[in-house]
Amino acid sequence: MFAPLVNVFMAAYLVHIFRDKSPTTGSKKSDWFRRLSWWKHFGEYFPISLIPTAQLDPEQKYIFGYHPHGIISFGAIATFGTEGVGFSEIFKGIDVHLVTLPINFRVPFLREVWLRLGICDSSKETFRNILSKGSGSAIALVVGGANESLSAEPGTMGDLTLCKRRGFVRQALLYDACLVPVLGFGETDVFAVAKWPAVKRLQEKLQKTMGFAMPIFHGRGIFQKAFGLLPFRKPIHVVVGRPLNLKEIDSRAREAAEKGEKWLSQDPEGMELVERCHAAYVKELQRTYDDFKDLIYCHRTSSMRIR
Repeated sequence: MFAPLVNVFMAAYLVHIFRDKSPTTGSKKSDWFRRLSWWKHFGEYFPISLIPTAQLDPEQKYIFGYHPHGIISFGAIATFGTEGVGFSEIFKGIDVHLVTLPINFRVPFLREVWLRLGICDSSKETFRNILSKGSGSAIALVVGGANESLSAEPGTMGDLTLCKRRGFVRQALLYDACLVPVLGFGETDVFAVAKWPAVKRLQEKLQKTMGFAMPIFHGRGIFQKAFGLLPFRKPIHVVVGRPLNLKEIDSRAREAAEKGEKWLSQDPEGMELVERCHAAYVKELQRTYDDFKDLIYCHRTSSMRIR
């Protein structure tokens, strides 16, 4: 009797997963769930700290770009996906939603955790739904994506995949949102990545053919620190850079919403606007890195590389 009921429930739930629009609206976000003490302990484990460099006007809209991805982007999750490091206390009036790949919302039950944390999928529909809410609305994304995980070596920022990323800039122009670069110093220190040449060649081949590759990595164990799947207890300092008002960078940004995405992606003038705003973002990201690298990341073995 019990098994048939379970089958009916699971069938109905799977249908719900594919019909549910919550991943694009953020409507199931729960402040109570984001503030559970568990998330504070999660942030304290490493520990993760949040360092603002400027106040954010709650009358504006924002797109936060987090770098680097690392293996799991713990800094982004703690900062934008929970209240583990006190985001809403530091940036009052900013309602932020972290975005991730749509496939993550096809995982039964785990998707419900993401939704209660206010995490959404990274589709254009999500940007429209969230940023159309008006003042104080914000989206955070890990710009480089999982591509960066293959270069996530401790003591480095990895190779930041940014030079060809324009979509988040276009979305900021379409919805009159400020761009905010964010750096997670130490994000790549919490796991060690295998450096075997044969494995690296296989990963690179998978990356080219399938579009993604899972790095082979390890952390620490529960009772010993040499090997395991738990992340190492290494500090992650999340530095939020200064917001970029794109209308102040180029007056043509005032017309972007009216002219639309096609103008931004195909018209020479629109593409030039995107390039100029992208360059300003990269410059601010580099400035943020240079200002803090010797203060909180002095053990680095190489400088930040943008590709």
